[in-house]
Amino acid sequence: MPPEAQEEDVTVAMDLPRGTWLIAGGVGGARVSDVEGEEVDGGAFTRYEFAAKATNTTKSWGCVFVGGNWRDKQVGQLRYSVKRASGETTPIISVPLRAIEVQPTPQPAKIVAGFGWYSLPGIQSWPDGLASLRKLGINTVSSFVHWMRDDDKELWSFWDKCAERGFRRLNIDSMFHRMREADEIHCQFEDGKHGSRLCPSYRGQYYQREVRRIADQCARAKPDYLFCDIEIWGWRGPVDAERCTRCKADFEASSLKTWEQWKLQKGYEMWTDVVKSVRRTAKEAGGPGVEFGVYDWRAGKAYQSTWPFDRLYPEYLQSSQVSTYTPLYPYHISLIGNKCREDRSNLPRADVIPWITPGNAGTFPGERFRYALLECFANGARGVNFWNNRVWDAELMAAYARVIRNVAPVEDLIISGRLLEGAEIENPGRISGVASGDEILVLVADYLRAGPTKLGIRLPVKSKCTVTDLDTREKVGDIYPDERLTIPLHTERVRLLHVKPETHAQR
Repeated sequence: MPPEAQEEDVTVAMDLPRGTWLIAGGVGGARVSDVEGEEVDGGAFTRYEFAAKATNTTKSWGCVFVGGNWRDKQVGQLRYSVKRASGETTPIISVPLRAIEVQPTPQPAKIVAGFGWYSLPGIQSWPDGLASLRKLGINTVSSFVHWMRDDDKELWSFWDKCAERGFRRLNIDSMFHRMREADEIHCQFEDGKHGSRLCPSYRGQYYQREVRRIADQCARAKPDYLFCDIEIWGWRGPVDAERCTRCKADFEASSLKTWEQWKLQKGYEMWTDVVKSVRRTAKEAGGPGVEFGVYDWRAGKAYQSTWPFDRLYPEYLQSSQVSTYTPLYPYHISLIGNKCREDRSNLPRADVIPWITPGNAGTFPGERFRYALLECFANGARGVNFWNNRVWDAELMAAYARVIRNVAPVEDLIISGRLLEGAEIENPGRISGVASGDEILVLVADYLRAGPTKLGIRLPVKSKCTVTDLDTREKVGDIYPDERLTIPLHTERVRLLHVKPETHAQR
């Protein structure tokens, strides 16, 4: 529905094929729990009718959970139509419905495996939510603590239960965006007017209140992670500062020579104020040590000319969080890996937790999502963030769980290893990896050609090594120093390999 459309009452008719049924969720404000199914077409389908509200919407209008007794990979058709208040009915839309049985997946001990920008009430609405998360291998639950009402005892109880069940907890916040819209927080000009963006030298009552807000929330929520999104200026940073009387006075009082240096100092002060305050209140409340990261703050760069990552890391920031929101065409999948590799190359450890999207920039099948996730881990990431929760579906979650199963056995290598250097692959193939001596995690990929194909690789090993496929657990072959190994790619376009030295190996 476009923004200018008027809200109207509609009826949604949803037909599920035999052997499937709705178990939770809702559409347009109507809940699955409020409707009963009726067999149609001789029992071939069960029809559910929702008395819904059509309002202006963007990515999604609702989310439903479908259960059933189908076998793994069984395929059918879900049908739906919408009857408008005028009596007009849309054509019947058919959507492929496929059953996916997810293998039990171990929760990683060190990798950050969560859904990123996913609301806690969303997870709370899942049938058997925490059990489902555990089966997917998810070890981190997210919340926007700012929006958790103090009187919502049920939601806070669920948040506490997540920790009791062994899940880590991530608080996501838009720091400095929530300051009161008062004249004094903006840059002040000589003509008595003011700008429209936050003044980087402002440290008044509303600034102090904002720092206390996030600190108090973390004291209440006791999160393991605080990841923020801070976009209070455009890509050029606080452009009004050089005309601001308050900023000019602050600059003149400083010992800094350039405005560029001054802006970075202001950003450093603002973020360290947050971290110090959160650490103090979280400790007093008995919470765990909080790990900090900010969207798109990257190693070797200064975000919006204001936030000096390299100066803040590792004391006040513990991860570099590059963002690549794409529809995952072959170029984009490689781009995600390249960006992770760039950040990892600027860090002494695997402190890269990138942001990607589960479909907001354009939807894609589960196998491409898996390729993108593997590119992250094979290029030095120790976790992944996502924006946002509106377009996840079972296919993407199953792909994510498969990736967790693939990388969990080698998470120590990902965390402690270095980027793989000196590997070779035949064109148009792509090779990425992490190495610790002759133990190597290798991602071999060919995103440009349809399978089956074969790719020859050479690895900088010093002895005979065994190569195992981390997805199938099957041995691929042995590789020797300076010799080529052929890696076949079948219907899928990647293989994730574990290379280990063979003790006392002899040719």
